[in-house]
Amino acid sequence: MILLKKINDAKCFAVLVDSPTDISVTEQVSLCARYVTHGDRSFSLREDFLEFFSIKTATGRNLGNHILNALSSLGVNCSNLCGQGCDGECSMSGCFNGVQAVIKETNPAALNVHCSSHSLNLALMHASNVSAIRNCLGTVKSVIKFLNKSAKRMDNFRGKSKRTQG
Repeated sequence: MILLKKINDAKCFAVLVDSPTDISVTEQVSLCARYVTHGDRSFSLREDFLEFFSIKTATGRNLGNHILNALSSLGVNCSNLCGQGCDGECSMSGCFNGVQAVIKETNPAALNVHCSSHSLNLALMHASNVSAIRNCLGTVKSVIKFLNKSAKRMDNFRGKSKRTQG
């Protein structure tokens, strides 16, 4: 349990939660921790997977309590919990009964941040509904595939792109 020791030795950590629904319409929750480790003269930002579980009732309160219980049963010291990251759905980010509200009840310093990767993914998903953007992304994929099939083409491309950048 070296991982848990690293998390507990960190002065603070954030819990990252995602809960997509699988093909059987069951809420699957992944729980990760983000924290900073430090050596003699260096610091390293770490993000490690902790647990994966299914949940039947995906209300914010139920999910928040389940997350706190999971952290506790794993042996994670929740007094150092200073952040939380999740997608923007209501059960996660609701300020009264969402996961972030439940976690803030026990850890008021646990700042909630909407995951930027999830925001980008949502933006791309909506943008891909626009045919011009979808066609452009398709062309970019084709060009990348073409360049990746030849070391000479890729080297040529890198050289030309460096010259155009200044």
